[in-house]
Amino acid sequence: MAGGFLRQWFGKSPPMRPDVAEAIGELDRASQDRPTLKDSLELLRKLLPVLYENRPPAPSVAISPVEGQARLAGVIPPLGCESQPHDDPAH
Repeated sequence: MAGGFLRQWFGKSPPMRPDVAEAIGELDRASQDRPTLKDSLELLRKLLPVLYENRPPAPSVAISPVEGQARLAGVIPPLGCESQPHDDPAH
């Protein structure tokens, strides 16, 4: 975040990710099509690069194909948690 502040202060902008540039293009088109939303879309246009500037990589999940199929089939709970017994007899 400090890097973003310094770039903003000294005027150098970071390279924009392609997906962010595409989203900004869509916001620009929407702003032209919907003038009543121009202020809100301009705010989003300014926020997107900042939000995605230092986005951490997505976590990787390492499970075997067999375990993945079992989780999808409902044999293993999705989060690896054991099902908890309920005190309510209706459950």
